[in-house]
Amino acid sequence: MNYLDDMRDDEGIEPQAAEKPWAALYVQSDDCNIKAHREEACVRVRDYFEQNCPLPEESRVACIFAKDDCIKSQLNRDVAARGLFLAPVEGLDLTCFPPYVHDIVAPIDQRTSECAFPYAGMILLHGSTCETDIGLTLTFAHELQHFLQYTNAKPLWVMNKLLMCLHNEEFKVWWDFPVEVEARVTAKKVAECLFGAELVREHIKEKIKARITCDDAKDWEFVQGIVSSVPYNLGDCTRPLVRRHRRQLDELRQRCQEDADAAVSRSKISLTLTSMP
Repeated sequence: MNYLDDMRDDEGIEPQAAEKPWAALYVQSDDCNIKAHREEACVRVRDYFEQNCPLPEESRVACIFAKDDCIKSQLNRDVAARGLFLAPVEGLDLTCFPPYVHDIVAPIDQRTSECAFPYAGMILLHGSTCETDIGLTLTFAHELQHFLQYTNAKPLWVMNKLLMCLHNEEFKVWWDFPVEVEARVTAKKVAECLFGAELVREHIKEKIKARITCDDAKDWEFVQGIVSSVPYNLGDCTRPLVRRHRRQLDELRQRCQEDADAAVSRSKISLTLTSMP
């Protein structure tokens, strides 16, 4: 059974506008009105990126909007988790995801009977995230920015991921990493553009007040303090961290050289370190 039979994605909705959109939308809902409304909200966010950001020429991302939080539970994610971005898709362990996710990101090629991988990355928003337009916009824009980091600024993306692997005491929260700061800045900028600064400020205030977890409240407090009109340079903020932690990064490279199953290949580490000033 192909679980896509009961789903609509925007490749079917807008076949003439874009046969293969760079960000393909797959919205799940048992209510056709809710589905249509969320699709419209997603398109507005995607349109913002198309009008304001350099897009990858070939790489595409599958954007999946779940109807509930079942996947969050299956992945044992934090109760405050709102969404995720995963890349590359090929090689991902999809066993923890429901079959329809596999049908989207790793469909069976009827000619070869093997998995095809039409997308470079996958974005997934949990159902509770999509309950408000501003909430959906903030998280979707955040994850789309991660996709652009992955495709358009790969060395900086890799270095941030390596810094996360260090478990250094300097890094205590997600927004200690430049890729996470930039994603939050972009998300707030997009939301303010679409809904106005005051509504976004009120939404964030409610999230802080809800205090789903202590860390989540601190995260929202950080976002509330962002001035989205101030430019954020990912490279300028990443390079000092690389220089400061080069010794640990070199040690990580050595460990990867000794472990063929390491999460980051030694070739990628070596290439990235040598390309950083």
